[in-house]
Amino acid sequence: LSFAASTFVDAKAAMMLTYFELYGKLPTPYESVLTKAYKHGRVTVARNMSAIIGDEIKAFGATAEAATKIDGFRKIVGEVSRICKEAATAQEFDRPFMMLRNIAGIEGMPMAICEDAGWARMSSVDLCTSHCGKGPIRFFGFEPPSATGFGVGYAVAPAGMQFSINNFSQAEADKYTAALEAHLLSLREVFSA
Repeated sequence: LSFAASTFVDAKAAMMLTYFELYGKLPTPYESVLTKAYKHGRVTVARNMSAIIGDEIKAFGATAEAATKIDGFRKIVGEVSRICKEAATAQEFDRPFMMLRNIAGIEGMPMAICEDAGWARMSSVDLCTSHCGKGPIRFFGFEPPSATGFGVGYAVAPAGMQFSINNFSQAEADKYTAALEAHLLSLREVFSA
């Protein structure tokens, strides 16, 4: 798909908008991010959700005005970019909490925070995404992150975007794929007008 000035954050925003459009709820997202600033680097996590992103996603489908959609999309993209840049500093909480949970398990100690309903919601990822860096995608897929979630490997190039969309239900994967393509095409129309 051709999408002017497309970047991985444009793709991520479109994936979250599509999820909300299909399922009527904000996704719990998880994006892998490289920490290139470190000598040997590593992959860390960006939780691409904030009050701004949530508000703009909810408002996006309710408006018919192109200018409002463009402004909302740009706000989502700006927030996703900010969150990914923060994550690239390797100061996220996912890895430290994983280590603390492992140590607590080994020591037979409880971690009360992990019993909270908020923790359960955050841990049940709906949309696990990873930008592969360069296309074309060949064998860049991964298992869905939860029973109903989507694992999406993607590549963005000046000429278009490519996605590897996985869900435990082929019908759901096909439905999400068709909806994402339609959403990207409608975004192209909005930005081209």
